[in-house]
Amino acid sequence: MNNNEQSKKLNRRPVEYSKLQLPDAEEAALGAILLEPSAAPGLLRKLDKSMFADLRNLKIFETMRILHADSVVPDETALIQKLKKDGEKAVEDAGGVGHVALLADKIESVANFSYYQEQLKD
Repeated sequence: MNNNEQSKKLNRRPVEYSKLQLPDAEEAALGAILLEPSAAPGLLRKLDKSMFADLRNLKIFETMRILHADSVVPDETALIQKLKKDGEKAVEDAGGVGHVALLADKIESVANFSYYQEQLKD
């Protein structure tokens, strides 16, 4: 089989990604909130828990929403403190302190937040 035939065989169907295959988009959206906590109210309104397939990221998102509802800016320190206050299981459910700490490092700015949000929609 030549290269052209192989290419045609491989390109029969477009690849479709599900939310389960987009952990980077989940982490980037959460990272944007941590990177720019003053923008959290607007960013949190644009997300919904149904957009998160990774249970660690869902736990982080839910904790951010609780902080926001309590009038606390959901920055990295407040988020980690809240998870610790809620107990070791909450920290584990969020993937550990290390996972939370790495989220803001996933992106350089919040400029592409809308793109990440679109990737997470059904």
